Amino acid sequence: MQLAVNKQGVIAGTYYNEANQVSRPIQGTVDVKTQRAAMSFADNKNTDRVLETSIDNLTQDEAPGLLHFGAEQSQPVLLVRLKQPEGTAPGQ
Repeated sequence: MQLAVNKQGVIAGTYYNEANQVSRPIQGTVDVKTQRAAMSFADNKNTDRVLETSIDNLTQDEAPGLLHFGAEQSQPVLLVRLKQPEGTAPGQ
């Protein structure tokens, strides 16, 4: 995932699944009071899947998150920052 957050707390980005080489847009928000970030796919597919973490967690190399599958099922996930491969520009 590559994410950007503006000062109003709007999250935008891209999710890329290397296994099937599919890229999907991501959208979300940060609650200013709680600093909780929630994001989902922005292409109207799998709209019941929501990733939740804190905005501070998104600045760490490893951090916990919670992936919701609708209102009834959730599972913990580990978010891991990957290093940029040498010789490539950001976003490639």
